[in-house]
Amino acid sequence: MARRGSVALSAVATGGLLALLPHLLGPVDQPRRTFVALRYLALAREELQARPVNRCAAARDIKRALALAPQDSLIASSAGGILVQAEDYEAAVEILLRRNLTSPEDTITLAHALLMVGRDNEGSALILSTVESAHQAYRAREIPRLAYALLLNNAAYALTEGDRDVMAARSLADLAVRVAPLEPAFCDTLGWALFKLRETDRATFYLERAARQTMARPDPVVLYHLGRAYGSQNRRSEARRFLVWSLALDPGREDALRALRHLYRVLPAPSYAAAPRRDDRPTCSG
Repeated sequence: MARRGSVALSAVATGGLLALLPHLLGPVDQPRRTFVALRYLALAREELQARPVNRCAAARDIKRALALAPQDSLIASSAGGILVQAEDYEAAVEILLRRNLTSPEDTITLAHALLMVGRDNEGSALILSTVESAHQAYRAREIPRLAYALLLNNAAYALTEGDRDVMAARSLADLAVRVAPLEPAFCDTLGWALFKLRETDRATFYLERAARQTMARPDPVVLYHLGRAYGSQNRRSEARRFLVWSLALDPGREDALRALRHLYRVLPAPSYAAAPRRDDRPTCSG
């Protein structure tokens, strides 16, 4: 009987130890979890830079990184921007609203995501207040000229993509281009804003400049924008070339696919018809 009681007591002790193991091992295991999480962060960045682009995989992997190491400062500060690039705007809003955003760049990223999920008033107000603060800081020589131009460009692009205050977006993008006339991202933003305002000839000028500056590594977004501009000028052959090129580099560009369909009023080739839809972002889970 004594032996049975000893075994029972031992079992209770073992059970208690097993219950405590996650708490005991947590601090020891966290470095390994952080290491794996940082690898997922690197993968997400690679998937956005890869050709073809894989936005669903990038969104999935950055979410895995956050789940493994939510307190890691590098992962936390990178997640929102990666999710916006991956066009998982709902997840970006959720994650960015949890953080105490201290930098104007992060605030613009949040505003961009808010605009893309239909929270237009919030997004627009955030952008305009951040830009006004940036104007004041630049006049006080508190931020470098190029950093100021980059912030203006990002604000302009967010407004243009969200179809909100596009006139203001054009003015901001124009200021950025004056600082760096050959910066492809700035030229693309200005061209895209001009296109949205139906100033097609000027739009094409800046979009062609952006495309020329990225020929060493073509950007599917720039190619799509230029294809749209050519299409609006009835330059169908050139429009088709750039839209198809954009789809080849980023098969999930539903906007490019729609533009190609509209161009010829015909169904696309099967390879494009099978491309993942941008409207189906919620199916990208992981």
